[in-house]
Amino acid sequence: MLDVFINHGALTFTGSSTFVGFDMWDIAALDLNKDGKQDLVVIVSQFDNGGFSPGSITVQRGNGDGTFQAPVSHATHAHGSMSVAVGDFNHDGNPDVATGNRSTLNVDTTCTGFIYWDSVTIAPGIGDGNFGEPATFRLGTHNLRDETYQNSHNGMIAADLNGDGWTDLVASPGAVLLSRPAAANRRPVVSAGPDQTIESGIPSNRRRRLRGRQRLARLPMAGRDRRRGRPSFRRRAGPPYFCIDFDPGTYTVTASDRRGGTATDSMTVYPLRADDGQLRVNRPDINEVLGTETPYTIRWESANLTGLASFRLSASVDNGKTWTAIPGCAGLGASATDCLWNSPGPATDNGRVQVEAFDSAAARIAFDVSESFRIVTGHSSALPEGWQHNDIGTVGASGAATFDGTTFTVTGAGADIWNSADEFQFAYTPIRGDFDLVTRVKTGTKRQPVDESRPHAARTAHGRRTARFDLRHTDEGEGHRVPAADDDGRRQCQHRWSRHHRPGLAAALARGNGRQRVLPHRR
Repeated sequence: MLDVFINHGALTFTGSSTFVGFDMWDIAALDLNKDGKQDLVVIVSQFDNGGFSPGSITVQRGNGDGTFQAPVSHATHAHGSMSVAVGDFNHDGNPDVATGNRSTLNVDTTCTGFIYWDSVTIAPGIGDGNFGEPATFRLGTHNLRDETYQNSHNGMIAADLNGDGWTDLVASPGAVLLSRPAAANRRPVVSAGPDQTIESGIPSNRRRRLRGRQRLARLPMAGRDRRRGRPSFRRRAGPPYFCIDFDPGTYTVTASDRRGGTATDSMTVYPLRADDGQLRVNRPDINEVLGTETPYTIRWESANLTGLASFRLSASVDNGKTWTAIPGCAGLGASATDCLWNSPGPATDNGRVQVEAFDSAAARIAFDVSESFRIVTGHSSALPEGWQHNDIGTVGASGAATFDGTTFTVTGAGADIWNSADEFQFAYTPIRGDFDLVTRVKTGTKRQPVDESRPHAARTAHGRRTARFDLRHTDEGEGHRVPAADDDGRRQCQHRWSRHHRPGLAAALARGNGRQRVLPHRR
């Protein structure tokens, strides 16, 4: 029912009811056709089987006396329309209508019950009570574990939030959409992702994919309508993901911006081999960052690949749509498990690596594709493989460690590396057995597991071109300075080069002048 109450003043009203025959969620009054009479805008959506049907904007034009004409419906093309806000969102002088949509769909999958996100739809008014083609903007991100904007929308208001003269929106549960001038329309982009191998009918998490996998379908949408006369909103970036159980076959996804722009992509799902052969890419890992000037070691593992003769590696910068051979990583022997990618690139946010296995007749017998990763221009700031970093002791501020291809940069805060407990940021890699380490450093430390009071050996360089060597022999023991013959542990250095050398049962320290001191060593 639609109830209208006419105000007579003095807090007295006359009410009338009209049967409208549809489920109403929200209502607003405004003069849509500029005839000086208030019209009604009603938001409609049906609840059905655990979700909502596509919504609509129902307009009833006012007669000026408190009565209204028959309703006219306009589709929003979004599921679950349930709130309304009005304003001139595109600065064309005509009133527009915005709907908030609970457009998340509840689907029975092994990843999550929800796919897609709640959204906001803008229906641009054309001045006569009708609307142009609506544009919809999702509120959520691609993070499956974040359900903030899934099946949670309840209300929306319109206001100029930043004082720029454009009407903005606030949609529950806390999404802020800032309106901005229109830009040129961009065609949509869609990616079905790289081809995959699964065990038919038995989906499993992609992170445990030696025996089958569950596909995360990726649908990055670009090109919401930004033509003249259409609003354009800043929204949180990131392509949507959802989980689907696939059987072997070729799957095609098509995206449309409802204004003539379309994009299509396909991916093929292959069944696992009957002989239980398995192949898995271990590195790069998901969201890892590579640099175009930092060589990178790709790693994989295989098992039970009958007839295996060689491996070939290729890379993609468009999420698996196209592949390019990686130089030096083709024709690798059957025992290979890694290959050095000397120059990753070009830069991309959608990188993938593919490892293919071939038999002696050059027929492909298995393949696997890595998780998605990034490639940045220049050196990657990530530490080399096998290196780690963390704070030691109760530091004053959290530290960090990076590597630019030639130099480690370690930043941190703490009291010192001395006495019975330490406070500093530590970048390290474990070394077992004998070693010969030559470095040019300000401070270098060799220590046992990373606790604040564990044994260590440290060669430190200080101001005024001085250096020293410190030891802690036991847990929670006091630090000791190794004395030199001439300056009680300090020695003038021409260069800040250090050599840590451990052959057999002795450890030696060579300093900038080439002199060496042999130290007792505990294995």
